[in-house]
Amino acid sequence: MSPPGASPPSAAGPGSTGPGSTAPGGPGATLPSVEERYESELTRSASVLDGVDRALQRLSDGTYGTCETCGAPILDADLAGDPARRLCEQHLALG
Repeated sequence: MSPPGASPPSAAGPGSTGPGSTAPGGPGATLPSVEERYESELTRSASVLDGVDRALQRLSDGTYGTCETCGAPILDADLAGDPARRLCEQHLALG
């Protein structure tokens, strides 16, 4: 029996992933939101790795540090801030 005033145990039990369950992401974080955040981070990480792979390929090709659109040089300061940068200032502004 539960002590007086204690809440009855959940029908789903501890560790439940049913509706209304919370995940380790913090108070009120539902399991779907944790999964969505994981998928978002996974997508972002894959994008970063793709950028690094492209930069390494441009380095091998001898085109690293030049705009992929017009061939203009990309400033060293800009490459220091984003080593995977592919566009010059002009083409970056064009979006």
